[in-house]
Parts: sequence; structure tokens; C-alpha cells
Amino acid sequence: MYIKKREPKRPVIIRVLQVLEKYSDADNLLKQKDIIKYLKDDYDLNIERKAVSNNLAVLSSMGFEIIQEKRSGVYLAKRRFTETELRFLIDGILESRHASLEEKETIINKLQDLAGINFISHLEDVKNMNLETPGDIFQPGSGYLKKVELLQHCIDNGWRLRMRYMKWNFDKKRESTTVTRRIISPYKLIVHNQRYYLVGNYPKYDNLVFLRVDKIDDISITKEPIRPITEIEGCENGLDLENIKTRLPYLFPEKIQDIKLKCRMNMTDDIIDWFGMDVPFEKIDDDYFIATVSSSPKAMEYWIMQYSNYVEVLEPVELRDKIKENIAEMIIKYFSRNTYNYFKRLLDRESKNDEDN
Repeated sequence: MYIKKREPKRPVIIRVLQVLEKYSDADNLLKQKDIIKYLKDDYDLNIERKAVSNNLAVLSSMGFEIIQEKRSGVYLAKRRFTETELRFLIDGILESRHASLEEKETIINKLQDLAGINFISHLEDVKNMNLETPGDIFQPGSGYLKKVELLQHCIDNGWRLRMRYMKWNFDKKRESTTVTRRIISPYKLIVHNQRYYLVGNYPKYDNLVFLRVDKIDDISITKEPIRPITEIEGCENGLDLENIKTRLPYLFPEKIQDIKLKCRMNMTDDIIDWFGMDVPFEKIDDDYFIATVSSSPKAMEYWIMQYSNYVEVLEPVELRDKIKENIAEMIIKYFSRNTYNYFKRLLDRESKNDEDN
């Protein structure tokens, strides 16, 4: 037989506040008898109506916005988070590719404690639907958040760490990309494209690396000091995260270059979304404009192929030639040899014209 344990004595005023937070809102007012019932059901507390009234008065004097309507009851008008703010936080967790389903549910339940019971009931359908979506395929179950905590602990203390960086092989098994564990100086954890990345530096190199946290494994702390971030190329004035995200859309650790693009006029929105408001625009005519972005050529190679129908690389020449090579490879894959030879003659003719000019 289950016997409900009576909890240790706590100030009744705290429990009255918790009842208001959980059960009341502008559409669900509580009378004194309701508060007494919830205190008994949830916390096994017995108090009289006068005590309820006194505690409500004290809470109001402490700054809690408790609205009282005659004959209808009372409700807590102002909370630490609005329903919209809580939905924003919970939606972010549901869409996260980082945590396991169990970890997501634990976090969401904690956030729900900040909301009223009526908000929770509205959320159930959305929560249940989204929790059915698998997390990141590279994450084998729970423990991801503990890994994040460990990495952040190293960052906070300025310690280097040893780790393995994993990948999938043909047999769909995880394997290390190196024979031995690698040492890295960790600087920052960032979220990019719905994934956590560790921003760091390998001792042999002068550039930043961006490692997906779900692929990091077998971590140990060295307690050796990290390499100062100011010694890293491009970080002489510290780590500029906003600059990194706009200049490196795919987080390739490569030297930044100015890249000139001829774009259709309908690309203004995408250019600003990816690279920010500081990208200079130069109008050619009503149909085209030139945008000069600062980014990694390797990252831009992928980006340009994604928008190839709307964007043409003008400079640098090396990137333009690389795009030509990619197009030639695609022609080989998707067209006949005769078609490829035709396009190759066109490309050779264009290259000769460029040399003559």
C-alpha cells in the first residue's frame, strides 16, 4: 500500500505562490477554497481561509502581481517567463539535434514548471509529436549534455584536452579519424546550423578548427594551459563569433578572402541572411547586382553550387576556375561524352579569350 509522505515543513507562503504559478492565469482564477484544496492535494498542507488571505497580501506587498476579482477569485498576472517566451525556449529544444530524447524531455519538464498547468496542456500535442523525431544520428543515446559540460569546464579553466574525432565508416560503425588521440586548445562552444561546435586549435597549426561536438569522443583533461587565442591567425584581437558565423557559412578553417559575386536581384535577401548587412552591393541594372563577401573560398565553393542558378563568381579567378571544374564533373556524370566534349571546347575557348584579354 502506497503511503504519501508528508513533506518537511516549509513556509506556507512559498507553496501558495507555487499553487498560483501552476494553476492560475487570467482565464483560470482561483478562489480561496481552490487554493486550500491544491495545497492539501499537492503538498499535504492544511491551512484556513484567513491564512490564505494573509499570504496573498504578503505576496502582493513583496511585488508579486496578484490580481483579485470580486467573486471570481485571484490569479498571478506576471511570471518569470511569458507563455511566448517559454514556447520559444521549448521549440528550440524540440528542434535541437544535440540532446537525446530523454534529455530533451527532462529539460522541457523543468521549463514547464515555470508555466501554468493550462499552458502545459496546450503544449502536449506539439511536444509528443516532436519528441518522436530522432536526435542527431551521431549521438548514441544520453550523455551528450555531460560532454558539453566537460568541454565547457575545460574552456572556463583554460585547459587543453585530449580527444578523438569520430566518423562513420562503410560498415556504418564509428571510428577515429586518427590513430592516437589529439590535443586541442578549446576556446568556445557555438551553435551553428542546429549543431554544437567546439572552436579550438591544434598545436601544430595557426588556424581555428570547428569540431562537431557529437563527433568528439574519449575526452580527457590535461590541465595544461591553452594556446592564447591572440596567437591564432585572424584572432589577434580575440574571437569574433559573429564575424566567424557570417564569414564561414560552413565553418571551414581557411583564410578569409574577398569574393565578388554577380547576383540576380532576387538574391538580396539570401545574401543578407547568410553574410549580414555589411556586405556592399553595387547595382549593375534592374536584374543584377554585385555583392562582395568576405568568406572562406572552400565554404563559398559549396555555397555557390547551392545557388548556381542565381549567382556567378567574378573573383577570385581560382574560385571561378574551381566552379568550372565542378560543372565539368557534373556534365560528365549527367550527360553523354559528346555533350561533355562540346562544353569542354566552350570552356577552352573562354579560357583562351581570357588569356588574350
